[in-house]
Amino acid sequence: MAITISIKGDDAVRRNLLTIRSATPAEVRASLHMESELIMTDIKAGGWVPKDTGALETSGFVEPTVLTPTEAVSTLGFGGAATQYALIQHEAQHFNHPGQGQAKYLEAPLRLWAPRILDPIASRIRRMWARRVR
Repeated sequence: MAITISIKGDDAVRRNLLTIRSATPAEVRASLHMESELIMTDIKAGGWVPKDTGALETSGFVEPTVLTPTEAVSTLGFGGAATQYALIQHEAQHFNHPGQGQAKYLEAPLRLWAPRILDPIASRIRRMWARRVR
């Protein structure tokens, strides 16, 4: 189970997109993957994921970032062999998870992260450029 988030925004977002767009593919891939790993760590540690046995939380993954001519795609998800279980836990909003996570445990934090993801990626790329120039 994975979710796609599209990012749209203001002038600051556009500036960061231009920075990212002018970076090398390796810089974009590395920066987006690192940010995705940080987001997954936050999701797992932030109390979002239901924790009956802990198996769902440990099934979280980040796939290698894929670049196409028009997109940079980073896939985050949960489930692995237990994808059906992960999907049910994610979608069933009537399940009771007292103090142990919630439904939409992937979607909800990604919606919070989406507006903030470009700044750290652009900053990381700028730091890579600075090291390359030295």
